[in-house]
Amino acid sequence: MPLARALEPTKHGATRDERGEGVISAAIAVLVMAFLGAAMYVGFSGVLRASQDKTQRQVDCIGMASASGCGGDATTPPTT
Repeated sequence: MPLARALEPTKHGATRDERGEGVISAAIAVLVMAFLGAAMYVGFSGVLRASQDKTQRQVDCIGMASASGCGGDATTPPTT
């Protein structure tokens, strides 16, 4: 008799053994979103770190006539 009772429909039309499916699906969705968020954080951190380094190098080159690593003659103003 317990098996028959477990398989009879509930008020919402689902059988008793399907009641936890929504909770499990929601938990899986939360985990997937957490992993996607972590991956995006790592990716954006790398991009922003590289941009910060490049910007800092360019700022350091401003005003230097011929510094190594700044392009040499390309950064010097033309003489008239």
